[in-house]
Amino acid sequence: MRVKFVYTLYPDLKLAREDLKEKIKKVDFEPSLGIFFLTENLIGYYQEFSKLLDCNSICMPIEGYVTQKAIWTRGALLLLIDADYKLYKFNGPADRVCRDLENSKKGKTSFLIYPAFYFGGRLELLNALLKEKRLYGSYRRGDKTALKRASDFLQEKMVYPINKILRPLRDRGEEAISFNIFPLEISFGQPMITMNGQKIGRSLIRIRFNEKIKIHYTDTLPERGNSLEETVEILKNELGVAKEIEVEKKGIALGHVEGFKVVDFVKRERKISELDKDIINDIDKKKVLGASPYILWFFSRETFGAAGLGIAEYPLGIYPSLYELEPFDSRALFSPTETVKGGIQRLLDYFETVGEFDFLAIDQNFMLMYREKISEIRRILSEDACGIFTSNPSCTLNYGGNIRLMTEVERNIYLNLTRTVAYLKFS
Repeated sequence: MRVKFVYTLYPDLKLAREDLKEKIKKVDFEPSLGIFFLTENLIGYYQEFSKLLDCNSICMPIEGYVTQKAIWTRGALLLLIDADYKLYKFNGPADRVCRDLENSKKGKTSFLIYPAFYFGGRLELLNALLKEKRLYGSYRRGDKTALKRASDFLQEKMVYPINKILRPLRDRGEEAISFNIFPLEISFGQPMITMNGQKIGRSLIRIRFNEKIKIHYTDTLPERGNSLEETVEILKNELGVAKEIEVEKKGIALGHVEGFKVVDFVKRERKISELDKDIINDIDKKKVLGASPYILWFFSRETFGAAGLGIAEYPLGIYPSLYELEPFDSRALFSPTETVKGGIQRLLDYFETVGEFDFLAIDQNFMLMYREKISEIRRILSEDACGIFTSNPSCTLNYGGNIRLMTEVERNIYLNLTRTVAYLKFS
């Protein structure tokens, strides 16, 4: 396998395209695959970038990228690969995609690229909100099937639950990195992911490599405990401010928290009144932020690990999760802040324990948490290494029980909706 990174700082399409074109000419091998990581100002020009290559191409949105020189939130990063691989696209409901993954051929390593939550058209979202309102009415009246029906609807139309998507590969012993895209700025028709110049919409791309790519993952959290109770205490100490709560859930549908709608619970805890917003109006105005300081932490009954779920500021009676909640206990923690003990240095310390790597996928929430200090990541990159800021990369890996990461929430499945980093070594 041969790989090469090239990038352009230009936010203008014409200049960016010409810059990449000249840099591609200097690459000393013929790529068989190109992955364009495009910042917000360029993702809409996916067709123009795909035309630069005479091979398969994928375009996915990122919040920024980093090299040894600097961090940029404009321009584009291109990963060129010459490898033995197979490219797949699976679409439809989550259950069908999981069956397709299960039936597809096993490889040495896989990349999965897909929208964790797909925001289709305005009418589609309006219909979903009306459906949610009816289901919540049934749920509030004591219908015990309402949460399951809500979960089934969300997986049919909008959500690919991260842990569910990873299970088919985990079950046959294949390692994979999951680029489960959920952008910071949300708009209709997003996230925009393309393959060979065509939007995939609500679909999943699998790249099956027949060569081993070394993947390492960290969550910048302390190790989990040997019991659920121990992990709760560890995470309480880590978060500083946290409250134990009881939740009602089914599938990926979250019902009442302490007997209240999720948003009403947050309002009561934080003594605030401005959380009742109009999501459709806000998406139209590009005012929806794909991040939140209000986090519910769930605890795995299988591994005693934990994962967080951010709470957006909208009055939903049944709240969607981006991962299946069935493996988790009904006891959870509510944390009103998102901090990391030790600050940016703690993140840098984790980087230095990994060893050599070619590529980083860094959770975009770190950009919000550390602001200008995030540029210190440059110090740990080698001259040829690059990284992207994207939404909470997830993995299925076999660490052999030697590493007890907090966010191993099912056997060999690692996910959290914040604070995760994946490292890749191609050779």
